Amino acid sequence: MWTYTLTRAEWGQSCMVSIPKEFRDPLFTRLFLLAEINNFTTEEYKQYLKSLENMGEFENIVNSTAEIAEMRGREQGRAEEALKVAKEMLADGMPVDKIVKYTGISEEEIKTLQA
Repeated sequence: MWTYTLTRAEWGQSCMVSIPKEFRDPLFTRLFLLAEINNFTTEEYKQYLKSLENMGEFENIVNSTAEIAEMRGREQGRAEEALKVAKEMLADGMPVDKIVKYTGISEEEIKTLQA
């Protein structure tokens, strides 16, 4: 298998279609990709590096977006919990100023809960 692979390494991944099935595992796929990269012209290699840089930037954006979404979800959960506690406090007859103090909800929001 290695002899076949090494004698045809200059093919690169673009010829993976014609490679026998037994050579289509991740190890050989990576080997042919590396061979293809090794055969790049200087300009192709620069473009390849730029595409890797762009993928890194894209990954950072995706990760940041996920972190923001997670943070917003936590904030929304806390706000919903505060509203639930405020409703329970109102039902127990607690004064509005105490509810504001312990939940952080504005007096106006509490008044809308009373309605």
